[in-house]
Amino acid sequence: MVRTRRIAAAVASAVVLLVAEGGAAPTAIATPAAPTTVRAGAGDHTFTWRTPVEAASKVTIANRTGADSASTVMTLHDSTAPNAYTFELNLPAGTAMIADGKGGYDLVDNRYRAARTFAHLDAPWAVDAAGRSLPTAFKLEGSRLTQTIDTREAAYPITADPHYTWGIITGTIYFNRQETRDIAYSTGAATAFMSVLPPPFDFLFAGASALLAARAAIADNHGECLKVKSDPSIGFYRGGYCK
Repeated sequence: MVRTRRIAAAVASAVVLLVAEGGAAPTAIATPAAPTTVRAGAGDHTFTWRTPVEAASKVTIANRTGADSASTVMTLHDSTAPNAYTFELNLPAGTAMIADGKGGYDLVDNRYRAARTFAHLDAPWAVDAAGRSLPTAFKLEGSRLTQTIDTREAAYPITADPHYTWGIITGTIYFNRQETRDIAYSTGAATAFMSVLPPPFDFLFAGASALLAARAAIADNHGECLKVKSDPSIGFYRGGYCK
């Protein structure tokens, strides 16, 4: 059975459409010709990051911001593009970034007795032109966040997308362990599941059954479950419905 629930974090995809609370469209989509500063969050939890300056002629950068999320989508055009990109962060006083143990970071407010999470940076991802997920990771040093991508044997162009969320975002479908295994290993299961996905998932993931099956197999091998989001994206999760 396919269920839809609410989640406060998302994993972006090579094709990005941010869907905020209530299904609102992004408030801004910009492709700057030079490094720029992106604002995110709300109120006294507003924070910013500056887009990378590395080899601007070799990389296309698009900033996308919505009511509850923001991201910078980077497209590496060819093998002459760098494989590491640094974002300059500017966080509010009394706040910090804490690794979430899954490759991403929680942005927390330390001004309370217990630190409170007010935003989240998803684990990084990178996908090449063949649809293959590439090894990639963040490294935080002070106010500098660097994403490094393993581009060996990759097919260009490569797309990567550091993605922040805050508040509550809707539009995620979760599959349990059995459903994940069925999609991964049962002939025709991925196509069958996709045929009953509600809008906009049916349109966003049309023709992606092979990719869905491959990602389901990876999830199962790691003891995790599959989730799809209306960004659109395909990700993994543990706990909750994953049993």
